[in-house]
Amino acid sequence: MAADSSIETLYRSAQRAHEEGRLEDALAGYDEVLARAPTHVGTLYHKALLALQSNRLSESVALLREASAVMPDDAEIDTRAGINMLLGHVLLVSGRAEEALDPLEQAALAQPLSFEPYLKLGFAQLSLDRRDEAQVCFQRALMVNPGLRFFGPSDENLPAEFREEVRIALDVLGEREWAIATDALNAAAHAYPTANLARLERAFRIECGREARAFEHRLRRPLFLYVPDLPAIPWFEREQFDWVPRVEEQLPAIRAELETLIREEARFVPYITQGGGVDPHGTDFSSLEGSMEWNAFHLTRCGEWLEERCRHCPRTTEIMRAVPAARMKGLAPEILFSRLQAGGHIVPHFGRTNVRLTVHLGITIPDDCAIRVADETRSWQEGRIILFDDSFEHEAWNRSARERSVLIFEVWHPMLEAAEIAAIERFFDARQEWLDQCRPPAARAR
Repeated sequence: MAADSSIETLYRSAQRAHEEGRLEDALAGYDEVLARAPTHVGTLYHKALLALQSNRLSESVALLREASAVMPDDAEIDTRAGINMLLGHVLLVSGRAEEALDPLEQAALAQPLSFEPYLKLGFAQLSLDRRDEAQVCFQRALMVNPGLRFFGPSDENLPAEFREEVRIALDVLGEREWAIATDALNAAAHAYPTANLARLERAFRIECGREARAFEHRLRRPLFLYVPDLPAIPWFEREQFDWVPRVEEQLPAIRAELETLIREEARFVPYITQGGGVDPHGTDFSSLEGSMEWNAFHLTRCGEWLEERCRHCPRTTEIMRAVPAARMKGLAPEILFSRLQAGGHIVPHFGRTNVRLTVHLGITIPDDCAIRVADETRSWQEGRIILFDDSFEHEAWNRSARERSVLIFEVWHPMLEAAEIAAIERFFDARQEWLDQCRPPAARAR
């Protein structure tokens, strides 16, 4: 035990020297540890890191391979993944991309929720002129960490080399997205030969990184598909939509099903789930994360009907299926009962796209409840619908002593043309098919 303690003391001392930039002292310390314990995995790893920093790439590779060879079978997954990740990186910067693939793949399998192995794998495939494989890897990195798209290239707090890597990855991935968009536009042009698809083509150019994303309103920042030439109108009036009265007259049936759900303690869940505290815009939802202050019962999620849940409220489901909902596979429609508890506040945030409107049907509306969209605040009314473009900043509050409940769903922006809707639907269908192909495999440690 004393010997082990002495070795760990030497190891920590060498690590401290390494962190402080005293590289000669660090190297001497690592060598002393390895003289006493040649299979000390942590020391082999850190000595390899030191060799990389000193541009002794072959030595770094040899040390990492030795660490991998002597690693005990019960080593922690993170330790094994870390060694494979560093080995893959060193091989990649050494120009040995083919050799880098296996350790990077092992790192990705061990840590499927880490974006870094996928990013490095993408560059290994790219250097081997395997562009399709690189796009899959870059897409996986983005699926694991969507914030890379919004902050990776521009966050000055991140290392310049990393920001450049993300920029290149997004450019390469943008080629795949543009191919999907072009196919959707061509199909719509064929079906609607007189249609003008110029503004949607521009939207796809922005989405695929071929044109800068710029917003004409200070309180508008959609995360995803953005059509800049659609009029910037935060609020829409119910009289503009002929289906509104047909939904409003069904309030008694909808309310009865909601009350049954509540009475039977159906599976309402926090709208902001654990891990969803900060969105890609940087909006801080931590006050609502995992909280039933704002909770929901979904009939659809990511555009897919949740049939088991729909069976609990068949009349509401029938009514919603008859509404001309926005359909974007993987994204919309989102249909749910939304409950905001007494004293609750939904913080200011932005929706994902301006091609559809968010619709609320007031069900239980106490006094002193309201919603702000852009610069205008309105109140709900029981049995009345409100419609707004949630790509504008919006927030809601319930300053009463009772719960507020609404039914939320989504419809197409009324100023979109039929050809544009057809192209958007086709784009999202093909995009979801691509995403399904790229979904990261389940974690498997080897």
